[in-house]
Amino acid sequence: MGETVMAEAKSYALLVGVGQFDDKDVSDLPTYKNDCVLMRDALVRGLGFLPENIRTAGENGQITGKSFSYSILNFKKALTDKDTFVLYYSGHGLDNSLYFSDTLVDLRSIIRVVDSLPARRKWIILDCCHSGAAKTPETAMIPRAMNLVLADFVDHGTTIMASSGAEQLAVFDDDHSLYTGLLCKAITSDKTTRNGRKSLWDINDKIHSMMDIWNESHAEKIQYPMFRSSEIGSLSFDVSGNDSEQNDCSWSNLDPVFTTEDYTVTSVKSLSTAAVKRNCAFIKLSCDNTEENILRITNEVVDLVKGMNLDNRHAGYVAKVVWCYFGLDASDMIKSNYALYTIWAADSEQRRIHFTENKNAHIVDDIYIYRNGAYELVRRMNQPDTDPEEYMQSLNIAMSDIINMGEMFVRDITEVYNKTMDINTFRDAYKVWIRKVKKDYIKLTDMSSPPDEIYDYSENVLELAGWLVDLGIYIDGDKELKHIDHWAIKNAVRRYHESIESISRIRAVALAGLGN
Repeated sequence: MGETVMAEAKSYALLVGVGQFDDKDVSDLPTYKNDCVLMRDALVRGLGFLPENIRTAGENGQITGKSFSYSILNFKKALTDKDTFVLYYSGHGLDNSLYFSDTLVDLRSIIRVVDSLPARRKWIILDCCHSGAAKTPETAMIPRAMNLVLADFVDHGTTIMASSGAEQLAVFDDDHSLYTGLLCKAITSDKTTRNGRKSLWDINDKIHSMMDIWNESHAEKIQYPMFRSSEIGSLSFDVSGNDSEQNDCSWSNLDPVFTTEDYTVTSVKSLSTAAVKRNCAFIKLSCDNTEENILRITNEVVDLVKGMNLDNRHAGYVAKVVWCYFGLDASDMIKSNYALYTIWAADSEQRRIHFTENKNAHIVDDIYIYRNGAYELVRRMNQPDTDPEEYMQSLNIAMSDIINMGEMFVRDITEVYNKTMDINTFRDAYKVWIRKVKKDYIKLTDMSSPPDEIYDYSENVLELAGWLVDLGIYIDGDKELKHIDHWAIKNAVRRYHESIESISRIRAVALAGLGN
């Protein structure tokens, strides 16, 4: 019997532009064609959609309610539970309904149909008046299960992005709809790419920034875009291109980076500043950690890693400083407990900055050697006293609580940015939430040291909880929130989303380590 071929995840889109109407009391729209052209181009250039997977309905400005229904059903035949489906609508909206050429169609029924499609992820974009009335189905709560299958909940659901509030009109900008123009700019902007991905959270944030500028100079045409999602985390797309923020590259995926009989370089990362290229190597020793061995290995590793380009700011240059961290076994490397570290510096100025002698450190042949006096104590503390399976089950229960609380926060803070909820009302509602998040975080930190097999998973769950603690700190109290505070809130939500994605990947590795 041949091997089963897994279907590749694909992205599909249906673009609907309705510009001509049978009812003469409804004005025709001149922008429908340009809106669909802009949207198609943005999906292809910005998110990597294949042109053949994008269909435009109503290319002549006319589409009936029945033909729209057929278009949706035709996609239903092609979609699988791995796919992404996008519905874009440009036209007239009124009282929870969308205008088609011959009839009004209830918006809630359209959302239900899209949400029921077999695609894993659904994204509805509405550029029409009063579109902010649209709401997604409720986010699925993660059960408190010891053997939780996180993949059954993460990266599933429906996201709605709407051009204007429930009581607002959507306006034009030259030959296209204002919101569609801003959305397409956000999709194709490098500013919305982070770690090789574009998320709808970042795209929406960019739209808000641009719309704020528009609103300042168009007081008579103010509109507030809406964003709602039933997806745990944020729908995101793998993309190529430049990232909006400088992220240090890591060579840890090349495991091991380099190996000899005496040592293994398990990973390398950048510690560069804007002014100075600095690399760092992590080394598992297979020989005695005598001073002679440490000096020899440091020089060998420096020659290996000082020219590595781990940070685009210093590509082509040689590092001026290299750190080498030494662990004595695999457990040390997993738990970042290092018996000693060394520093190599290229010149006297860098040695002056980084070489500080004390009772645990000294300098030999221009190499700074620091021996960790707490190494053995930390090593004993890191010895697990819980069965890995039991520890994993405890983490699963804690994680489900964390994500459920996180999704509740994101759902409601989004309404603050949708301008449907006042920040003070939000704060009052979340006083108990803040106390519970802090309490649960302390419980996690009080857990015994995790077994090596699930150490990374445990650390990521703790990091996930930490972002919720940060969110609680940002909104606690009664001081007026300034621009920097809102940036911090949105950034913490972004990091929370990224942590969920990271946990989804790492958990699979942890389960494999446990033999599940």
